[in-house]
This record gives sequence, C-alpha cells and structure tokens, in this order.
Amino acid sequence: MDEIGELPLELQPKLLSAIQDRSITRVGGHREQAVDVRLIAATNRDLHEAVGERLFREDLLYRLNVLTLEISSLQTRPDDIPPLARHALGRITRRLGMAPVSLEAEAVAALTAHNWPGNVRELENVLERAVVFAKGNTLGVDDLGTLRVSRAGPADTDLVGISIAELEKRAIISTLAAFGGNRAEAAKALGIRERTIYNRLKDYGREAGTDPSGEDATFG
Repeated sequence: MDEIGELPLELQPKLLSAIQDRSITRVGGHREQAVDVRLIAATNRDLHEAVGERLFREDLLYRLNVLTLEISSLQTRPDDIPPLARHALGRITRRLGMAPVSLEAEAVAALTAHNWPGNVRELENVLERAVVFAKGNTLGVDDLGTLRVSRAGPADTDLVGISIAELEKRAIISTLAAFGGNRAEAAKALGIRERTIYNRLKDYGREAGTDPSGEDATFG
C-alpha cells in the first residue's frame, strides 16, 4: 500500500479491522471472506507525528509498524542510479511492447549528476518520456529533455577539482553498471576499446588491492 499516510481517517478503522481479523467483505458482497496476505506499506510522512496531529490512528500505526525499513533519497546514493535506470528501462519497454533501449555514457552521467528531488518516481518518469519520444534504441542526453538543465546547474559543482583520471574512472564504473557489467557494450557507449576498460579495471584493482575485472589479482 503506497502513501499509507494519506489514507483518510474514516477508512483507517476498516483497514485495521481487516488486518486484525484477517477477513474482508468484497465491494457489493455480503459475506466475510478470510484472507492471508503480507502487507507492505510505504509513506514519506512521519506517522508518529501524524498520530500526534490526529491524522493517523495510533492502533493502526502499531499494527503496521512490525518491521520498518528506512530508504534514503536517491540523491544520497548516486551509485544506485545506473542499475535502477537500466531496470526501469526494461520494465518500461516491456510494458509498452517496445524493443530494448540502452543508455549512452553521457546520458548515464547526466542521470547520475541529477539530484532527483522526486526520487525513483521522477527517474521513471524521465525515462518513460525519453523512451516514448526517442528516435532510436539508444538514449542520449538530448533525449532526457529538461534533465539537461540540471547538468549545467549546481550538480556540476561536484566536479570542480576532480582529476581527469577520476572522471574517467567514474564514467567507466557507471557505464559498466548501466550495461550490467558488459564490457563490450560499455566500451561501445564510451567510444573506447574493450581492452582499455579491461586495463583500467586492473589499475583500479591495484589501487584498492582487489581486481574489479573479476579475475584473481596478485600484484608485486
């Protein structure tokens, strides 16, 4: 149940009853029917505060609040953006009955740089609009519409003082994530050779003491 905090007060007792009794009466029906469900509720409101304001029932809150998972905003976890975008594109194209769509490296960088005040919903909205109006099966930064404005805004200040080598590293890692680790596709999107990606990953492995290329790394 999404946005559970917006459930009107007059409906909250009915939901509480259904959770407690594990039974419902269908719309238009006259008999109670047993149900066996696992309920997951989401909200961006502070329900404890809503209880204090008499906008949410305390007994319903504690029925729902068995296990709480707090998910930070997308802005604070940019590394999640490429895989989330790839997953969203797959869902969007399947739902629309379209051929699979991929992202150019510059588009991945633009998505990662955006601050996403609307979180995942905004990301999905931007990608769906891009898919609908795109002229090919690869989305570039120009396909992202108004998102181009944010690239020239405050988000770009994060790049001040960063070395070219670090920018290259970010581009390679983000593009690999966007293409599910497929080096050939990532190299094509970045306009470099697959061997270059392999060598860079070996270098990054030396820096971290591991080998992100997936092979055993032993360095003298």
